[in-house]
Amino acid sequence: QITAQDLAPALDARTRLVALASAHFVTGWRLDVDAIGTFLHDRGILFCLDAIQTLGALRTSFRHVDFAAADAHKWLLGPLGTAILFVRREHFDRLRPALVGWSSAACPGFIAQAELKFWPDARRYEPGSLNLVGIAGLDAALRLLAETGITGIEQRVVALAARVRDGVVNRGYRLLGPATAPTSIVSFTKPDTDLTVTQARLLKDGIHVSLRQRRDGAKCLRVAPHFYNTEAEIDRLLAGL
Repeated sequence: QITAQDLAPALDARTRLVALASAHFVTGWRLDVDAIGTFLHDRGILFCLDAIQTLGALRTSFRHVDFAAADAHKWLLGPLGTAILFVRREHFDRLRPALVGWSSAACPGFIAQAELKFWPDARRYEPGSLNLVGIAGLDAALRLLAETGITGIEQRVVALAARVRDGVVNRGYRLLGPATAPTSIVSFTKPDTDLTVTQARLLKDGIHVSLRQRRDGAKCLRVAPHFYNTEAEIDRLLAGL
C-alpha cells in the first residue's frame, strides 16, 4: 500500500511527475487517488495514474489527476488493442504527442503545412487510422458498464471478493493483500502447496484463476471476480481449493 507519507522521502526539487497504479495487480491494495493527487499538486508535481486495475470495476476519481491511461481488455471488458487516455486540457501543450499523423495535426486536403499544428482537442493524440472494430467493441462494453452503473458494480465486485477472501482464509491460505479493505483482487498462497498443480486442477474444472509470482519467487493464486460472477461460482472455486 502506498500513501502520501510513503512518497514524501522520494520527492525532491527535481521531481516533475509521479506515476502510480490505482491498485496493485497482485495484492489489490487501492490507492487513495484524491489524497495523493492533492499532496502532489500542493508541491507543484504532476500526477499520472495507471487505472487499468480499477477502471470498470471500482469508482476511480480523476479529480486530482493530470494524466491517466487504462487498457480496455481488463475490467472495462473491451477488446485487446483498445485503451483509454485522459489528459487534462490545460496540459495539452505540455504533453506533446509522440507520434504525428494525418489525423492528429491540421492538414487541409492532406497537404503538409509549413507549420505543425496539432488539433486543439483529443484528436491530437490519435495520429493515424483508428482501430474501428476494437472501438466498436469498446463502445459496447462501456455501454454495458454505464447501464449497469459503476456504484452497483463496485458493491457487487467488493462483496464477491470478500467472499473469496473469507473462504480462502478458512481453508488455511494466507492473504497477500488487505484482510478487510474493499478491493476487487484477492491473492493468496499456502506453504508446502504446489499452486501450479492447484491452478491446473481448477482449470480442468473450468475455473480460471491467475498464477502469479512475487519478487521473492514465491507463487500465489489471484482471483478477480467481476459483477457478472455469482456466489455459486465463488463457492465452486472455494470447494476446488
